[in-house]
Amino acid sequence: MGLTPEHAKQFALFNKDHPKHPVLMQTINRLNQKIGRQKVKLTGQNLGRTWKMNQEK
Repeated sequence: MGLTPEHAKQFALFNKDHPKHPVLMQTINRLNQKIGRQKVKLTGQNLGRTWKMNQEK
């Protein structure tokens, strides 16, 4: 999609960018183009959660 340039990534402080990440993202993008928008997501993405965590005080 090319929304942001490759040199403008925001990295985590203690994690190194894994060399397979760009390939994974390209694969997810191709799958979403083929089967429908936002059908394949990463686990860290908002999945339209309709529930709330039960927090005790």
